Formats: sequence, structure tokens, C-alpha cells
Amino acid sequence: MEVNNIYHRLTTRGLCFISLNDQEATKYAEDVIGRDMPDNKLIKLETAVMGAEDFAYYSCKIPSSFIFIGSRNAEKGFVNLAHQPRFDIDEDAINIGIEVFCSLIFDIQI
Repeated sequence: MEVNNIYHRLTTRGLCFISLNDQEATKYAEDVIGRDMPDNKLIKLETAVMGAEDFAYYSCKIPSSFIFIGSRNAEKGFVNLAHQPRFDIDEDAINIGIEVFCSLIFDIQI
């Protein structure tokens, strides 16, 4: 496997999978989101993020790309991260998430 120009071999035991974005699925998502929602910020993370997600199981079956929909809005006071007692969500982010996923679904070529 090659990631960031580093070749490595990974041996796993049991049923623990890692979330690894498929390059083509990620490019597809970037292209569709950039085309359909040019006013929104599309930020590609430069470092890997660990997560305990079932997504890793799905991505073993179908090429996938894990994306985050940000919900921070300092102007409205939504500044706390998830899993913190003061976390609250800017509901406008929910609408953006719906737009993102609808664009990805309706544009897919199977």
C-alpha cells in the first residue's frame, strides 16, 4: 500500500479495519462539491484523522471517501467540539450536509 509516497505493509488481526479514503472517490466528492457549492469552503485535511467509525467496514466493500460537514459558527456562538457538554450545532450546517450528500448521490455514475 502507498500513502503519502510511503510504502508500508500493514497486518491486521481480528475485525478492526482502518478508514482509508479511496483516491477516486475522494476526487469525485471534491469535484462535485466544488461544482455544486462553490461558495462553501472545501478544506482537504493535510493530516490523517483517527476515528472509531463503522465507515471502515463500508469502505472495505465499496470505494469510499469520508467527509466532515463543519458546524462551527463563531458569530452564532457555536464553537465547541462534538462530545463536549457545551456542544451545539448551527442548524444551517445540517442544510449544507443535505445539499452535499444529495449532490453526491444524484451525480453518481454507476
